[in-house]
Amino acid sequence: MNVGEETKFEKIVSPDGKSITFKKIEKATPNILEVANGVYEDHRNLMKRLEEL
Repeated sequence: MNVGEETKFEKIVSPDGKSITFKKIEKATPNILEVANGVYEDHRNLMKRLEEL
């Protein structure tokens, strides 16, 4: 699980209040431009249509 002192968790309480779940919050991707380029490439045809509007 790779848990250390700096690991952060999100606390989720069930709607009925009977259970609590802790979910590990993953660190954000450091290179947002790389992610954006990947999304653009995955949806190239839609991006082209948007550019032409």
